[in-house]
Amino acid sequence: RIGALLSAQRTGYQAIINKIDTLAAQVIYQTNRAYSVSNTPHTSYTADRSVTNPSLSFNNPANTTFNGLPFRPTSGQIVVDVVTNGSHQRTTIPIDLDGLNNANTAGFGDDTSPAAIAAALNAIPNITASIDVNGKLQVTAAAGSTISFVDDTSGALAAMGVNSYFTGSNAQDIGINAALAADVSLLNVSTLEGNTTNGNGVAMGIVALRDKVSAALGGTTLAGFWDAANQSISASTNTALTQYHATATVKDALDSQMMSLTGVNLDEEAINLVQYQTMYQASARYVSVLQDITQTLLQLV
Repeated sequence: RIGALLSAQRTGYQAIINKIDTLAAQVIYQTNRAYSVSNTPHTSYTADRSVTNPSLSFNNPANTTFNGLPFRPTSGQIVVDVVTNGSHQRTTIPIDLDGLNNANTAGFGDDTSPAAIAAALNAIPNITASIDVNGKLQVTAAAGSTISFVDDTSGALAAMGVNSYFTGSNAQDIGINAALAADVSLLNVSTLEGNTTNGNGVAMGIVALRDKVSAALGGTTLAGFWDAANQSISASTNTALTQYHATATVKDALDSQMMSLTGVNLDEEAINLVQYQTMYQASARYVSVLQDITQTLLQLV
């Protein structure tokens, strides 16, 4: 029984946990990607995720912070909008994560790192950006200015946990951004589509994730992956129940056969007890009579 439970944990249960973790990871990452891109102005940002070595590129195998995550940023761009006294200044930061150096050879020396993003942000007027002592990206606007990340096609912001909705990386540690939970006025609402503001763009973007095809989910959607996982778990459960009932039937049959050979029939044993009791009583009576005869003979002598 213990062996069966251990086997189920290694195979059946762990497979289910892996599916749930995969789905949760994509819910976290895709939601944060949609949420981090907003026209809602902020005066500062602090990343949720601590980076062990900010100078290493996101895709460098030595960067354990991101290589251990179930999601990765890719090449793209981050668009930052700084508003100072009503004047907009938009800056595009390229994100290079192709795994190639300038000589078109394999390497990560020219790929973008968290430190490079901090430096690019810090170079924008009216913004101060750095990696703090905890390895988290901090971005602060000057007095009278606000910051908005209006586009991020790379997913780097979501990977670092900048302007995020969810924290964590799997079903076990998923949570709501603590700053957002403490102050709902920080909630991102609007997005900028071209030069037009969409008042509920963030919410609509998150809703659209349900039916968005994801390569990380095997080319299916969040809803499709969940449905497939449910069907797989249900099928596995039904198969296990069928095997259980079949095995239980075999066990009961074997128990009956064993009992027929080595077991005790209560009716037969009850009859045997009556017989043994009668035999004992008869033997006791015989001994008693024999003793009486012996006494009588001794008296005659």
